[in-house]
This record gives sequence, structure tokens and C-alpha cells, in this order.
Amino acid sequence: MHKKFTIFFTSLVIIISLVPLPELPLKNFSLNDKLMHLLTYFLLCTSWIRLRYIESKVLDSKYIYFVIIIAVFTEILQGITPINRHFEILDILANLLGIFMSLSLSYLYIFKNKKN
Repeated sequence: MHKKFTIFFTSLVIIISLVPLPELPLKNFSLNDKLMHLLTYFLLCTSWIRLRYIESKVLDSKYIYFVIIIAVFTEILQGITPINRHFEILDILANLLGIFMSLSLSYLYIFKNKKN
């Protein structure tokens, strides 16, 4: 069940990231937008970490790299494809911060549970 959710959520993030938008002016920095990026990639990374940990009781870096590739590649595609989206380095940074927070909390959770 968790595997299906993780794959569905990953697909949804990719699709929403690459769906064309109506004509919008170039947006300025928006804290809400960056927070959405952070939360989305926090949840996406946590989902993959949890999936791998449930399967094998280890954290596998290939899942983290997979989420990082999605975070960076979708943003690059927004800048180079004609979908009326814009590349923003701050979006990538918000994505990576969400991934880092997920990874950090996961390590703390696993380390705490292994001590007990």
C-alpha cells in the first residue's frame, strides 16, 4: 500500500510540476510558493525513505538521489520547455531544503529507535 502511494505521489509531483500554466507574469519571490516546494519535497523524500526503510530497515542513498534528481530536473524542465513556467534557483533550494529536513529527521528517528 505504501509503495503505491509513494509512486502515485511522485508521479503527481512530476505531473503538477510540468503541466502548462496559463499566461502569468513572471512572479516575484513568494514565501508561500517556497514553503509549498519545501513541504512537497519533504513529504516526497520522507515517503521514499519510509518505503525503503519498511522494506529493508536501512536508508538507501539511491532513493535520496532519485528525489534530488526529480527536484532539480523538473525545475530545469520548467525553464527550457514551452509550458509557460519559469526556472527559479530559489525553488531548487527550497526543494533541497525539504529533502535535507526529511533526511535529517529520518536519521534522528532511526537513531533514536535503534538506541531503545
